Amino acid sequence: MPPRKTRAASSKATTSRKTGVVTADEVVEATKTLKPRAAKGKGKGKAKQQEEMADSAEEREDVQEVEDREKEGKEGGGDEAVDEDAEDESEEGIRTATTERNKLDTICNQAIIAICRLNILHPPRPLKFGHWNSRPLDEAKTTDLLNAISKSELRPFATGNLLALIIDKDALDPSCMKKDPNAEEAPFLKLTEKAKNSEMELTFAGGRHRTEVTARLEQKSAAAIAKLQDQIEVQKHRKAVALEKLKPTEPIEARITRLEEELKAEQEVRDTIGIWGIIVYDKGE
Repeated sequence: MPPRKTRAASSKATTSRKTGVVTADEVVEATKTLKPRAAKGKGKGKAKQQEEMADSAEEREDVQEVEDREKEGKEGGGDEAVDEDAEDESEEGIRTATTERNKLDTICNQAIIAICRLNILHPPRPLKFGHWNSRPLDEAKTTDLLNAISKSELRPFATGNLLALIIDKDALDPSCMKKDPNAEEAPFLKLTEKAKNSEMELTFAGGRHRTEVTARLEQKSAAAIAKLQDQIEVQKHRKAVALEKLKPTEPIEARITRLEEELKAEQEVRDTIGIWGIIVYDKGE
C-alpha cells in the first residue's frame, strides 16, 4: 500500500518553537519515513508480514497525529494558536474587553474631601469661574434657566446639582471635612483663619449660570419683600382709618395677617436662596 499523502502545510501553522506547534518542514519530514508495504505472501513469512504491517500502521498513526495537530493549529483550537493571536492583537493595540471603566472618574472620586453647604451669594472668599470651565456666561441660557426655576422649584441639594469646588486641602477647616451624601444636612464650608485672611478665591469647575440665576432670584425676592411690606403698611393705615370711623376692621386684619405670612415666607426664601450643596475636591490630588 502506498503511503498516505499529507496535506500541504499552511503558512498559518508555522510558528516559533516557543509555541510547540509543528512546522511544515516537520510534516514533510514525517512523510519521508513511510515505507511501502510488501505484497502478501511474496518471499516473506507470515510473522515478517505482520511485523511490517505493524510498522506501517504505526507510521501512519504518527503522520495522522501530525496532521491532526496541524489542523488544530489552523482552526484555533489549540492553546498555542490562541496565545499567538492574543499576542498579535496586543501588539496591534486591539481592545479585546467588552468595555472599560473611565479612569478619570476614579481619580476624581479619590480627590473628594468633603460635601458641604455654601451660600454662594455671601461666600467667605470671592468665587472664581472659568479656570476649569472656560464657557462664558450666556444671557439666553441664563434667562431660560431663570424662567424654568421660577415656574417650578429650585433644587440646590440634588446630587446632580452639587457645585464642584477645587481647593487646597490645607485651606479647609477640619470641622467641615465630612462626606455625608445628604448635602442638605451637610456642614457649611468653613475656611481656616489663614485662608479667610488671604487673597485666595474659591475656584469652581462649573456653576456660573446657576450662580447668576441665584443672584437674580435673590433680587427678585428682595423686590417681592419690599412690595409686601408696602402692602402691609397700606392695610395698617386703612385699619387705623376704620377704627377712627368706628367701622369693622376684621376684613382688613385678615388681609394683614395673610400679607405678613407671605412676607415671612419670602424672607426665608431670600435668606436661604443662595445656599447650595457643594462637593469639595482636593486641588493637590
